Amino acid sequence: MGSDYEIEKLSGEEAEEYPEKTEIKDGQSLECINEFIKPLLNAVDAFKNKAPGALFKVIIPKGKKLIEEKGPLTGDQAVNIANLIVAQYNMSQINGVLTEISSGLSRIEKFQEAEYKSKVLALMMQIEKLTKYQFDIINDSDRRKAEILKLDTFEHKCIELLVQANLTIERDADRKYRDYEDYCDTLYEAQNWFDFRKSLYSVLYKIEELRYTFGLGELSREFCFEIMNSYKNQIEAVQEKVVKWHQKAIKEYGIDFEKHRRRRDGWDAAFKWLPGLFDDDSNYKNMMQKTLDLIKGQQEPFISEQISAIDPYNEDIQLIIDEEKAYYLPKKGCFS
Repeated sequence: MGSDYEIEKLSGEEAEEYPEKTEIKDGQSLECINEFIKPLLNAVDAFKNKAPGALFKVIIPKGKKLIEEKGPLTGDQAVNIANLIVAQYNMSQINGVLTEISSGLSRIEKFQEAEYKSKVLALMMQIEKLTKYQFDIINDSDRRKAEILKLDTFEHKCIELLVQANLTIERDADRKYRDYEDYCDTLYEAQNWFDFRKSLYSVLYKIEELRYTFGLGELSREFCFEIMNSYKNQIEAVQEKVVKWHQKAIKEYGIDFEKHRRRRDGWDAAFKWLPGLFDDDSNYKNMMQKTLDLIKGQQEPFISEQISAIDPYNEDIQLIIDEEKAYYLPKKGCFS
């Protein structure tokens, strides 16, 4: 069995060449490695005679099954340990991103749509829960199928919330404004919707990534991520309107980014009319840097996650192992 694997002793300098290595901490995954990988290493002379702290790189060929049917850890399921490592790594990465997004959205204050915010955060909690039972889900085909059905429900909820955010931004971009103050108030409120839209698109992406992960290579990336382009196109169409909205406001209100100011309007302009005849600066009011940054930021092109063309389930798996720990070396470009 060992002849199918590549095992290489690493020097200290070589080990430092892998800063992207990620420690495998899940107890059951480590149990698999200890039961099926460590015996391979024990058959290698360099490992038997290793110095304290020595590191070894192990390459598991793609598709290699180390846990056979009716194995000790999997009941009646035959499990590909390479798929197990890839799936658990990806679920851990997804969990980290979702936690970061939830934290950011929780900090949004003075948002008028409290019910909307609560729906988004509830959805996030439900999805995060899926990523916490990695081994149990990955090693049970019936459980994986059930979780994929749950993802259909989460996808539907996420799309509804994403479309609502995008349509609200479109409404703001299309409507007319009484004056600069009306525009500025909407600018700040709209930023919350921009934040929700960006986050929900990322959440939708992570839902599809979970679908792909639960498929363990049986579902193609094209199938799982097909839906993303449709909503990316909708967002980009609204973003074109946003740019026109702000460009019109910049011209109408005389917004000067270099001098951090805008032209006075309404009664304020009338009051300063006479001084303005002799001093042009009197015709303008200072603007906060935050306001200028929002105007610029909301006009930036929508940047979406890049879908990798590399199938991590169809790649050899590289591990770095020492006496106590094991690390996974994800191939560059496999994951978002």
